[in-house]
Amino acid sequence: MAGYHRVFQSMAGYGRVWLDMAEYGWVWWGIAEYCRVLQSIAGYYWVLQSIAGHCRVLWGIAEYCGVLLGIAEYCGVLWGIAGYCRILQSIAEYCGVLRGIAEYCRALQSISEVLQSIAEYCGVLQGIAEYCRALQSIAEYCGVWRGIAKYRGALQTIAGHCRVLQGIAEHRRVLQRNCRVLHRELQSIAE
Repeated sequence: MAGYHRVFQSMAGYGRVWLDMAEYGWVWWGIAEYCRVLQSIAGYYWVLQSIAGHCRVLWGIAEYCGVLLGIAEYCGVLWGIAGYCRILQSIAEYCGVLRGIAEYCRALQSISEVLQSIAEYCGVLQGIAEYCRALQSIAEYCGVWRGIAKYRGALQTIAGHCRVLQGIAEHRRVLQRNCRVLHRELQSIAE
């Protein structure tokens, strides 16, 4: 019986050893599970880090797009300024045309004043012609009195001059009529 007792005691010792080894195995199993959890967490961390890298790239692209948007807005402002400058250039060209028309109208006004002076001068010539016709009538009346020989030559000379002045008066009437027509046309153009 004592032998069996020692055998059972030895078996109990082996059982405790196996039990200790089993507990030690469970400890290693727990450590392995913990390591697998840490590995999963590490994998998740690498995924998050990759996502963060992509987010930084997207953030850089967004900032670049913001810069491009600012440049586009600035170009739009410059385009508007260029359009405004083209409008001002067109207005300046139109004002230059109007200035040329104004100078042309002033030139026409000067011509009109000259023609008016000519017309007034023609009126003076018409008065002289009428006076010459009166002298011619006197000369013709004086021609009846041939007895007054000493005045005949002078009266004939006066009559010749009067005929010349009468021709000038006729030419003056034509010129005055043409000047009036031209003056009306220039005045209508100037208006």
